[in-house]
Amino acid sequence: MRLENKIVILGCGPGSPEYVLPVVRQKLFLLEVIVGSKRLLNLFPEFKGEKYESVSIKETLYFLDKARMHRLCGVLISGSPLYFSLASLIVKKFGQEACEIIPGISAADIGLAKLGLVGKRVHYFSVHGRRPDFGFDSLNNLEVVVIFLGKDWDWLEEVNVFSFSNFTWFFLESLTLPSERILKIKEDKLPQILNPSLLIGIREPL
Repeated sequence: MRLENKIVILGCGPGSPEYVLPVVRQKLFLLEVIVGSKRLLNLFPEFKGEKYESVSIKETLYFLDKARMHRLCGVLISGSPLYFSLASLIVKKFGQEACEIIPGISAADIGLAKLGLVGKRVHYFSVHGRRPDFGFDSLNNLEVVVIFLGKDWDWLEEVNVFSFSNFTWFFLESLTLPSERILKIKEDKLPQILNPSLLIGIREPL
């Protein structure tokens, strides 16, 4: 496969156009077609090629399989492709040599910065479209925990992180956007999840 036929996976940052890295825009305008959610596609109104709105993972992979053979394709990923993203499935299906990954600024990076958590040992988990892959034992000795959230709090039935009395929890939503919310929360006052969000837990010193 020629170098120019690689699938370019582009990290688009946490939401605001200001947080899209210049290298992402440079790579973007070498492409003929970009694939992503409507929100991500709207970050690049100046792009003149084809925009393909991603509806499902299966459909996106099928489209890329066909389009990459005769067009230069890019995939837009929210935040950074390195954190719990579609990028892992794309690399798994097409192979590492068929992909070029351009990292972006993750919402987790923004959230940690907002809370002033510098130089901490951070562990990342996700309940976005998946069951919790962590338990009480794995969390109890961690310093800082970042959990990428889905659309609801149902996962708490399996692992109720709020039962850890030695953790302080923050809910962070729509980071870098006008609707940004950063809330210190407890189990009895869980906010409604409206947009992409994180839960960050900070273990209190003994």
